[in-house]
This record gives sequence, structure tokens and C-alpha cells, in this order.
Amino acid sequence: MQTIIQKYFSVLVVLALIAGCEAEISGSPDTNADPGSADFSRFVALGDSLTAGYADGALYRHGQKNSYPAILAQQFAQAGGGEFDQPLMDEGKTGSMTLTTVDLGRADRLVLAPNPLLDPTRPAVPLTINPTDTTAIDVRLQGAGMFNNMGVPGAKSFHALAPGYGELSLAAFAVPSANPFFARFASDNTVRMIDDAVTQIPSFFVLWLGNNDILLYAVDGADPSVNGESITPVPTFTGAYNGIVATLTAVSPSTKGVLINIPDVSAIPYFNTVPYNPVELDAVTAAGIQGTYDATYNLIISTSGLSLEEKAQRTITFKAGLNPVVIEDEYLTPLGGGIPSIRQATAADLIVLPASTKIGTEDTPGDDTTVWGVSLALEDADVLTGELE
Repeated sequence: MQTIIQKYFSVLVVLALIAGCEAEISGSPDTNADPGSADFSRFVALGDSLTAGYADGALYRHGQKNSYPAILAQQFAQAGGGEFDQPLMDEGKTGSMTLTTVDLGRADRLVLAPNPLLDPTRPAVPLTINPTDTTAIDVRLQGAGMFNNMGVPGAKSFHALAPGYGELSLAAFAVPSANPFFARFASDNTVRMIDDAVTQIPSFFVLWLGNNDILLYAVDGADPSVNGESITPVPTFTGAYNGIVATLTAVSPSTKGVLINIPDVSAIPYFNTVPYNPVELDAVTAAGIQGTYDATYNLIISTSGLSLEEKAQRTITFKAGLNPVVIEDEYLTPLGGGIPSIRQATAADLIVLPASTKIGTEDTPGDDTTVWGVSLALEDADVLTGELE
């Protein structure tokens, strides 16, 4: 787990229309709205899952129909907007995809449902729809290369400029140098996302890319070993983003658009649902756990050569009531000799949502010395450490 410096990606600001167009869209559906200087006749949205309509952990038809570009297009229609086509998933399918009958590993959507493996008195939890009902992508969608919604789940800023990102092949997906969500509707195997966007000669565009440049790293607990994700370097991001904007605005002198800022990833429920102190103990249990730490880890810390500040930071304390979870922290001073770098979480630490099903369970069934977050520290991928700036 690592501290994420959110300001690292404050390269963007929410902008008004690039060329200063002022649209006035109001009134009922049967009222002709004034588009001002904007031309909505050919509206194209370029982005990632937020643009595509990804919802409930998957891309499926209902989510796509309620994507924000689709909603915008409905409003733009009142002011001269044209048709808005999306690369819709198959009717009734739940999000998974196959190519030549091979499962591409994209998850089905989640629904809230009781989980029989958990305490039945607990609230419903997100569960994947079962059985899987996949969408075959062996043949590109009709109209490929001409879809107004160019949202591609998983896409980062530089992917919009990457040739072959829409290659329809298992080999390309395995690398991965291609994205099956884009391969479904790319015009050919070598085309770039930006190419298919500008080929449509948009009169108006919305660009919302950059979220995944930091988000995919963050959801893995800032641990690249989980899925190999890392924060996109600023020079890479800046070059890619500037190139995308330059290409879109060069389509036509009259083309206008909107750039949407990258939201603060630390604000999403994924990082704010699980509290840092969810371990509730009675006095007897707390005393037992405390005694074990005092006789082992706390004793070693108290007699070490660490600073008084770090000794206090690393001392584990359990009491009756709610307690912070124990976590690994790679930034603590290594002591060697197999002594773990652990401490208890603070309010500045963000516990990732999947850890909710892990905390308080035994890593080895029947062994109470392996209770996650109590006698066994949560791993790097479970926590974002440090206060986000």
C-alpha cells in the first residue's frame, strides 16, 4: 500500500466549452431549445467506463442506455442534436464476453442479495449474477467505427492514442495490448480510439479520460503486484491528453467540446465504506489479544532503537469496543529478524471495499492467530495508507 498524491493528477480543470460556446438547453421535450453557438448535430463522447455506462461491476445494456452521454444526447436533441448510437451489449446479457468460445474474464454484473455464507442478519451484499450469460464478440458490431459513445471501460489516457487497442484477438487480449470492450466496435484491428472518434467529424464532443490513470492503481490498494497497475507518469499523461485534445479540436474550425476533470478517487464509496476501526471486541477477548501483543510484538517495539514517535505509532492496543484494524505498512522502519512492519490503522488510512469480507475472518480456519485485521495484519492491497493530498 502506498500514499496516493492526488494533486499529481491535478493537470486538468473543469472547462467550459473550448471555444466559448454558450448553449441554453431548457424547456419541455416539445420545446425548441436554443443551442447558442454550439452545434450538437454530431455529438461524440470519448472516455472510459464512466462514459460507457459501466454499472454494477459490468457493461450491460441497461447501464449503457443510462450512460451520461445518452442522457446528454436526449437533451441535445431539443437543440438540434442528431442521433446518438451506442455499441450496446446484447439484450438480456449480463456483461461477460467470449471470443471463439473463450471466456475473456470480464465479470457479470453485481446485484444486492443475501449471502448465505454470511450472518443472515447482516444487510444484503453485492453478489455476481449466476449463471454467466455471455456476449460473443467474434464479429464486430454493425456500424463499427461510427458509434457516438466511444466510452471504453479500462481505458487510460494514452490508450486513446494506441494503435491496435481494438485488435480482435486472444493474443492481443492476453498481453494485454488490446481491450475487448473497444474491439467489439473498433473499425479495424489497427485503429486508435481517437481515429474512430474524429472519423465521425464531431460537431461537439465531451472528453472524460484520465480516471483510470490513477483509479486502477488505487483500487488495488496501490499495490502493483496485484494487477500490475501503476500511476501514469505525468509526462505521459500530459502528452497523451494534449494530443487527444489537439486532434479533436482540429477536426473542424467549428468543432467545440467539453473537458471533464478527474474526480478525487479518495472520495468514492470504494474507499470510504469500510471504517478504519471496525473490530468490535468484548473486554475479555480484547484483553487476551492485548496480552499476546504485549508479550511479543509490543515488547520488541518497546525495546528497539526506534524513535519514540515510531514506537508509539507501532504499538498495538486493543480494548473493549471498536478497534482499528492491524495493517502492514511498508514505510515503517524495517527491523529485520522476521519482525513485521505493522501498525494499527488511523482515520487517514482508507480500507478498500473488498476487505469488508476479509476483516475478522480466519486465514486458516480454526486458527485464531490468523484473524485478518486482528492477529494477522491486512495486506498492502487492502489499504491505501496515509492522508491523500
